[in-house]
Amino acid sequence: ANQVYITDGDLKVLDNLRFNVQQNLASEHENQQLRVSCPQLIWDKDLDNFTQRYGRQPVIIASDVIYLTQSLEPFWKTVDALLIQNNDENDTSNRNGTGVLYFVNKSTSQASVHMILDMARKYGFTWQHNSPDEEIDNLRNAVFTFQRRRE
Repeated sequence: ANQVYITDGDLKVLDNLRFNVQQNLASEHENQQLRVSCPQLIWDKDLDNFTQRYGRQPVIIASDVIYLTQSLEPFWKTVDALLIQNNDENDTSNRNGTGVLYFVNKSTSQASVHMILDMARKYGFTWQHNSPDEEIDNLRNAVFTFQRRRE
């Protein structure tokens, strides 16, 4: 990717992210075209403006982002709004026609894997995971790959 967005809702966290990006990219990638931005993103807030400014994304990576059950709906609304859709005419980088969410939630959370997957289903996503264990309750540490259901 030549453009990466690292987001958070907390302004202090964003300040730290921006400092880290500046420190790490300044010396390592001087001659490359890699651009990293750290915009504020509050789930389910002002998503139209966010997509107008930054576009829909072919890939979203979310790690340890669900702590409270109340955040499930805003998280999936945000993913739904920001991920490239099957018929997105601006999709020049993603040849298979649908965006991908890579998701892992190893942190302690009120939200069970069942709840996360039920909400994904509600928003029209299918998933795969990297665990040989098929028992849903044992998938807390699995990495999930979500894509929109094909129509």
